[in-house]
Amino acid sequence: MWELVKAGGWLMLPLVLCSIFTVAIAVERFIRLKKSAILPQTLLLESAQSLPQVLSVLEQNPQLQSTTLGRILHAGQQAQDQTEQFARAQMEAVASKEIGYLEKNINFLGTLSAVAPLLVLLGTVLGIIESFLVIDLGSTS
Repeated sequence: MWELVKAGGWLMLPLVLCSIFTVAIAVERFIRLKKSAILPQTLLLESAQSLPQVLSVLEQNPQLQSTTLGRILHAGQQAQDQTEQFARAQMEAVASKEIGYLEKNINFLGTLSAVAPLLVLLGTVLGIIESFLVIDLGSTS
């Protein structure tokens, strides 16, 4: 494998780095985006029943407040004494922050997936140019 990387020339270094970063981001996203950490089964089952039951489950189980859905529902619970529009705005604000967290590194991953094929294409073109130069040098001697 290392021989292939060395034979690829200097353009293999950025290509290998792109591959390493892509795998690292994919693994990190896989770990962080587990369904149980975002939508815990307990809250989903209770939300199908009624809102007071969901709020009581949230109060009894503080570890559920560390999940994405738990933080959104907890924001609504804290604002339940206010108007419905205020509570909805609070929940939307928390949901907006959570979406930002869930989409972390996605733009970087898209950039890497766009750059890597271009690096491969550049390496191919440079290889073809080098082979034509070798053929040209061979024909002049």
